[in-house]
Amino acid sequence: MTQFERILSPEATEEVVKRDRDKFEGLIASDPVFTLRTCIEARGELPSQSLFWALEMTAHEIDDLFHPRLTTHPIFLLTVMTRCAGIDAAQDERLLSLFRTDPSTEGSLRMTLKESFNETFATGTLYENQLREIREQAVSADLKEEIDSLLARKDSDPNRKSVVPIKAPRGELIEFR
Repeated sequence: MTQFERILSPEATEEVVKRDRDKFEGLIASDPVFTLRTCIEARGELPSQSLFWALEMTAHEIDDLFHPRLTTHPIFLLTVMTRCAGIDAAQDERLLSLFRTDPSTEGSLRMTLKESFNETFATGTLYENQLREIREQAVSADLKEEIDSLLARKDSDPNRKSVVPIKAPRGELIEFR
């Protein structure tokens, strides 16, 4: 077990997490897949061990006045989440917690996804496809419901651009849906 896995384990105390969390700044940049999988698979139940805060401690230093903002790129995060969804209900609940981390806060996963659905390029479709894959694999009814809710809001958004016209080199019009 690595030191990072140890501070995310159920045996860790709040004091140990707070004391050691700065040691992991930049870990996500040096080994992103290990870091994300470890954060998602962790079983610690302290508030400072939540999926959101575990990810944040690997991105940059955290202080007590820290304003929450997810700094892991959403498409990368969703890609790893598709590989971790459906393993068991506890892991799905941990994934669900990331969608529910202060959803109104700028920079939260929910806010980032809602904004991406209105982009005029294919990024929104990538997010949507990843969400549908997570939903398909999930065993947690709550996680499925959360994703359904997010996708339903996307479909009912009047500002959403569902067709993206792109001019091909020879002048013909290509549409992405």
